[in-house]
Amino acid sequence: MSYVLGDIRKIDSAAVNGLSGVAGSLAYHILTIENYFQNTERWYGRNAGTGLMELDNPAPWSVVAGALATDYGTEVMLSDGTVIEGGDPTKLYNFQRIFITGTDVNDATFHLQFWHGLTTFAAATLRTSTVFRAASASERSTALALMSPKSPCNYKLWARCKCQTGGRYIAFLIGIHTYIP
Repeated sequence: MSYVLGDIRKIDSAAVNGLSGVAGSLAYHILTIENYFQNTERWYGRNAGTGLMELDNPAPWSVVAGALATDYGTEVMLSDGTVIEGGDPTKLYNFQRIFITGTDVNDATFHLQFWHGLTTFAAATLRTSTVFRAASASERSTALALMSPKSPCNYKLWARCKCQTGGRYIAFLIGIHTYIP
């Protein structure tokens, strides 16, 4: 019985922060879940002046696919690393949802990617991606859940897409979930 109590104490008293944090412990996972549910999703749209993210702005970004079905279009910068939580490198975020506000074509599949990094797109890393297909004009607006690893708030963010018919656009807003230590 004493070995069970010893194991329970290890779980209940495991460090979850700092250098002594136990990343795989039950306590760490419980803290992560609590932080997730106790933080707010914030919606970002495109600032008309800068083209970058702006909190609670309903204007979407439009990302254009490459000319061929196999080509991604030119990446669009969404954040310069100063927008989400003021660019604080100690805070993290992840994608919660994106809201597709429209496309210019029916019955075409879009592959939408989000990249992040500290310097340029060429040095960026793929964060998450999703696939969207609207069968009709009435289905062109919808919210999609996304899964992504946490990213530092001071990272730049880009989006790009490709479409099976080539040269088409997809417009969207982003729902971001921040983690404040």
